Amino acid sequence: MLFREVIGHVELKDKLIRSVKNNRISHAQLFLGSEGNGNFLLALAYAQFVNCLNQGPNDSCGSCSSCLKYQNKQHPDLHFFYPTAICNDVKTQPSSRKLITQWISFLKKKDYFTLNSWMIYIGAGERFPIINKTDSQDIIKIVSLKNFEAKFKVVIIWLPENMNPSCSNKILKVLEEPNPKSLFLLIGHNTDKLLPTILSRVQIIKTNLLKDDDVIK
Repeated sequence: MLFREVIGHVELKDKLIRSVKNNRISHAQLFLGSEGNGNFLLALAYAQFVNCLNQGPNDSCGSCSSCLKYQNKQHPDLHFFYPTAICNDVKTQPSSRKLITQWISFLKKKDYFTLNSWMIYIGAGERFPIINKTDSQDIIKIVSLKNFEAKFKVVIIWLPENMNPSCSNKILKVLEEPNPKSLFLLIGHNTDKLLPTILSRVQIIKTNLLKDDDVIK
């Protein structure tokens, strides 16, 4: 995802780019904003820019080996975690790892999406989706391993407010003392459901509602 492909947020894009250029990257960040404002895409564009091998003044190059893998959503140092539930393809103990094929396919079909559209896509019905203990164990294992090729191993956690208590507590240590070559990007809508201990360990990046002019354009 390129910054120019993300609708609006001009000032915030500039701020994120400057943070990378000035080598002031916080290793745990929460992109916080209302549903539908593009904070997931903004975080993904930021992650791509961080690891771009030929950064431009205002965006990723879009053509280096890292950018091509990011745009395909399958870079070996890019990891996604997200709410899951028992669904068409996973009948027991669902986790992000078990649904990664469906998730990548979903991302390639959708730009702006909601939790409900993800649940419909995997056929989860009315079940309540969570990020569970298995996911937290996978996160801890991933950050303990050496990076394959990227400067930063990026762990994207979509809707951390859907983490169950066991998952939230398990990842506290890696958020507080992250591997210096790892970057956690949490993407959420509601801090009320997040543990205060999680909030205290992340830098909050607030994304405002899209302006009418941006939506029209």
